[in-house]
Amino acid sequence: MTDRMLPPKKLFENVLNIPLILESTILLTLFGQPLFSLVAFQLGLPNRLAMILMRGFISLICISGLFKIFFKSSKYKFNSVWVLMLIFFWTQYFSRIIFGVTFHDVSSAIPLWELFAWGLGSSLVLGLSGYFLTLHCTFNASINTMPLSSTLSNKGLLILGSSALLFGFNPGYGSPYFGLPDLNPIPAGHAAASLALLGICVIFTKLTEKHITSFSHFLSVGLGVFLSAYSGTRAAALALLAPFICFIFAAKKLNLRVSKIISYLSLAISTSIILISYLLFASPELRQKIISTGFDPNSVQRLRMIQLSLDQFISNPIFGAGFRVHTDIQNLASSWGESIFYPHNYLVEALSIGGVLMAITLCYCWYQSLLNLTRAVRINPQFLWILFLFIQSTIYSMFSGHLGDVPTFWLMLGIGSGLKASSST
Repeated sequence: MTDRMLPPKKLFENVLNIPLILESTILLTLFGQPLFSLVAFQLGLPNRLAMILMRGFISLICISGLFKIFFKSSKYKFNSVWVLMLIFFWTQYFSRIIFGVTFHDVSSAIPLWELFAWGLGSSLVLGLSGYFLTLHCTFNASINTMPLSSTLSNKGLLILGSSALLFGFNPGYGSPYFGLPDLNPIPAGHAAASLALLGICVIFTKLTEKHITSFSHFLSVGLGVFLSAYSGTRAAALALLAPFICFIFAAKKLNLRVSKIISYLSLAISTSIILISYLLFASPELRQKIISTGFDPNSVQRLRMIQLSLDQFISNPIFGAGFRVHTDIQNLASSWGESIFYPHNYLVEALSIGGVLMAITLCYCWYQSLLNLTRAVRINPQFLWILFLFIQSTIYSMFSGHLGDVPTFWLMLGIGSGLKASSST
């Protein structure tokens, strides 16, 4: 055996490198969907197949990371109420599906296997892996948040830059927005917003430490803002601005030594860049959509779906109305010629499906993650990028997708809660 050849056991351990698994999980979850969808589009493959392969691969590497932690690292005993509450939340979710289909003849808007697959593989597994991988890394001090955020910014730039090039070839930038027939511009817009926020956090951290900032991070901000504007996604624009607004009010609480003048200037500059990008790159239809927010047909339809969901919650406040809410929303949306079955708001959906019990479980998981994350940022400002992505994913979940359809939200909840080792240092 030559020196370059590794024994199978050693090779296996190198592949199952926890920091690498955490980095890969974050990268694919944040930026994978546009690239996979565009590759499938160029090859003439169905986007559904691309998403199943991508989410399946993410789940596989997450499970491999959890396997190594539990079977190779018996040094640590993990005991967390947060983990139990996350499992309890999804137990309620799956129980309501089974109960509704079995006893109430509820017809699912999408195949049942898909609801289970997205809930288990793209939500529960991601939340658990985010928690345990982060906890393992912070206990072992095997990962430094600053190089990780810089790496994510650079590799995210490569992934989204490749997506932008593929989009330029076909369908081309004559298209009214950054999206495909099978790629909703919402996840594309949020992927772009994540890239911009990562670049901003790296630049800010390096400036405060008086280090030279790589030009690639400025490119990350520029490309992220451009693609976010081109997607025409209002929630993505809000997700770009919200961290700065929180930053202004919470900088002192977070122990970040930044003057209010710099904070307000950062907000003004970022707002101006986003507005200019929308004016330059967004089509007239998208600009009209943004200006008429709250009064355009799309906003009115979503408000009606939220109202219907809340009516069901009021009728069944403790345990909710179950998955017949999806059926009612689907019947309402079909009158508009749409095929929507969820209210586009995680909290409202939790209230309507599982009542107060399910909503309280969700709120506990969210609040505990935020609490650990803010404590960690107070101790080490290099965790700021995680807080920014946490805020963005929260906004994402409040305006888009059903409970199993925003993997970023569950991953950031897990990472935030997993920082409890750093928050108690």
